[in-house]
Amino acid sequence: MSWLRKIQNRFRALFQKEKLEGQMDDEMRSHIEMQTQENIEAGMSAEEARFAAFRQFGWVESIKETCREQRGVDWIENLGKDVRFGARMLRKSPGFTAVALLTLAIGIGANTAIFSVINGVLLKPLPYHQSRRLVNLWETADRGQMPVSGGAFMDWKEHSTSFEALSLYSGLDKNLSSDGSADRISGWQVSPSFLRILRVRPLVGRDFLADEDQRSSKVIILSHALWQTRYAGNTNLLGRVIQLDAESFTVIGILPPKALLSDTIDFLVPFAIRPGDPESTRDIQNFSVVGRLGAGVTLKQAQAELNAIKQRLQADYPKGREKWGFGVVSMHDQVTGKVKPILLVLLGAVGFVLLIACGNFANLLLAKAAAREKEIAVRAALGAGRWRIIRQLLTESVLLSMLGGGLGLGLAYWIGTVLSNLDQAALPRAQDIALDVRVLMFSLVVSLGTGLVFGLLPALRVSGSDLNKRLKKGGRNSTVGGTRNRLQTTLIISEVAFSLILLVGAGLLLNSFFRLLSIPPGFDPRDALTMDLRITMA
Repeated sequence: MSWLRKIQNRFRALFQKEKLEGQMDDEMRSHIEMQTQENIEAGMSAEEARFAAFRQFGWVESIKETCREQRGVDWIENLGKDVRFGARMLRKSPGFTAVALLTLAIGIGANTAIFSVINGVLLKPLPYHQSRRLVNLWETADRGQMPVSGGAFMDWKEHSTSFEALSLYSGLDKNLSSDGSADRISGWQVSPSFLRILRVRPLVGRDFLADEDQRSSKVIILSHALWQTRYAGNTNLLGRVIQLDAESFTVIGILPPKALLSDTIDFLVPFAIRPGDPESTRDIQNFSVVGRLGAGVTLKQAQAELNAIKQRLQADYPKGREKWGFGVVSMHDQVTGKVKPILLVLLGAVGFVLLIACGNFANLLLAKAAAREKEIAVRAALGAGRWRIIRQLLTESVLLSMLGGGLGLGLAYWIGTVLSNLDQAALPRAQDIALDVRVLMFSLVVSLGTGLVFGLLPALRVSGSDLNKRLKKGGRNSTVGGTRNRLQTTLIISEVAFSLILLVGAGLLLNSFFRLLSIPPGFDPRDALTMDLRITMA
């Protein structure tokens, strides 16, 4: 337990500093008095005896410093001193501090904002239990994914063993009538197992029963948003009958908030396909399919099984679909696949912005260090080692980068708030964008890395020369000035290069956009009016 005792002693040294300093002074005074008394007894005068005691013990303050170092908390105290001194230096240069903070806030804030989007959209798992096992199934053609026919869905249910369960779903638009008014709402007709596959339980009420897949089963589960906006969260809604397109449906449940990764789905109704139904043919694709992989089954295994089913039942499918196949895609990739390349490109772009900001930051630190050469030379002349000077300069640069990172977090929060309100069609999973622990750690690492890496170079340059000699010469026409100028020139060239890359990319993007706008749509849009007219069948 010696390590535990060491930790206790270090905490005691850190939080009981004044008490320990007093004890050390008393102990040193006691030793000197004892030695003085021994010298007097040896025949010295009182004054000679005291001076001899001091000479025997050596420099008292040096002994105290050695004792402090043995406590193991000296570096914490020195760090605190460096931070306080660095803060005073930043307050003395408000113009330099403001420019540096603004530069870092833009660079770190932009990167933190884009990372928060990538974290919420791409890195976080879907909000379902064991979401990695959730998949979407499609029929595939040369032009990509195709909706699923009822016959293909029945083939999968009958012949596949890779899935714990499968459910089809398709869109429905209905008129919700009540109190003399009607609203157009959108929903899904789903297999009764749909919510059980997602592992979603109704917030209020119950799920569909297995025997409620009959067309005569007129039950409905409402979304949380519709429940709140249309019915004001009335808990007495369960068991009531509502009118959809002149049909009566009994409300049996209310979904939790954001249960379906879509803010446009207002209700679910049960649906099933049986042999002989009009939807059971293999030549009309109307449905989407979601499934849950069985325990231990991989995507490759499920895909191989679907390929085998297609080969075995090829003759049962319509002619002209010989090259069609079946596909299985993880639900996460299905939801985010289209925006993933765009987000990664944006991350690369803001990475260049951060590098440009870091180049500006390093140039500012070089200029600031050049203005403090005499101060640093005096420190060196008084005995400060090169590492001590570097540590002080690094502390100031890290303090700046952390403050800039804090301002960048505010910028990232504002950008994230704006993006989280986007429609799901524009940015899937936008509601999951937030400054969580992972984003805060990313911002912390970027801020620390920026302060250390881009503050180290100026610190090494300034502390590496013969500062005492420069102090004597007044700091004029020294080789360090030429070295610093070369370094600043290199940083400026790098900034210009990165800026050109961003400008060229932006120009190409705008050029592509304007070329798309100039493509004729194939008809004359002038004085044209479109509308969507839906007639309810009584």
